[in-house]
Amino acid sequence: MNLDLIRHEAGSAWRLLLILALGLLLFGVLMSAVFPAMHDSMSAMLRMVPSFLQPMVRSRAGLDTFEGFAGIAFTHPVLLALFAAWSIARGAQAIAGEIEAGTLGWILSYPLDRAAFVLSKALVLLSGAMALSIAFIAGLLGAAEALGIAHAGIRPYLLAGLETFALYGAIGAITLCCSAMTSEKGKAVLVGTGIMLGGFLLNYVAELWAPAKAVRFLSLFAYYDPKALLGGGALVPSHLGVLLGVTLVAIAGAVLAFRRRDLSI
Repeated sequence: MNLDLIRHEAGSAWRLLLILALGLLLFGVLMSAVFPAMHDSMSAMLRMVPSFLQPMVRSRAGLDTFEGFAGIAFTHPVLLALFAAWSIARGAQAIAGEIEAGTLGWILSYPLDRAAFVLSKALVLLSGAMALSIAFIAGLLGAAEALGIAHAGIRPYLLAGLETFALYGAIGAITLCCSAMTSEKGKAVLVGTGIMLGGFLLNYVAELWAPAKAVRFLSLFAYYDPKALLGGGALVPSHLGVLLGVTLVAIAGAVLAFRRRDLSI
């Protein structure tokens, strides 16, 4: 990796990262702020349900505890969109975006190894994904503390944040790999978005339709279960291993593809 290139990449990305981090921080605050009202509303509705059905309804709704509600926040479309705006945008911009902008030739005119170039880009992308996870957890738990909402402590949230980082890091790395193979940023964005949305929908359908479970393993979201972690479940090493493995393989693929490319710039 190249320290000067890392500084350059971070300098060009910090505004987007700051905006998205603030967005996730505020989203976390908002989700914590609406929990008391949602909990009260759920309690009022439960009074109309027969007592023997109430435990099942509470479990299904996930609003009985703050952790159950936070699990919904971790899989909310708003969170997905904000993380995707970083992972996919930076992954696509890393190489294909530089080619489109005409800046790659200038950068590579310096004595810079192509592998170091890709790895520097990957480091900034992954560091940003980690920062966004921290921002969301800070907003969620910070507001919960301020509002006096009882929660299970920071550990389950850190585990859920780690899985979130691993998921969107993998999506960003796949986009980076595609960016290393093409000269059009739009193609890399399309691939990254397709993998993310396709995986999200496949995982959702597999939960409702039994035949789809046979191919659920193809979705990255099959290895992402923050609700279980927040509910007191243990981190599944194989799930984290798959996500981190995909990330490493995609980055290695990006390095290999970029080193072998004959660039006309």
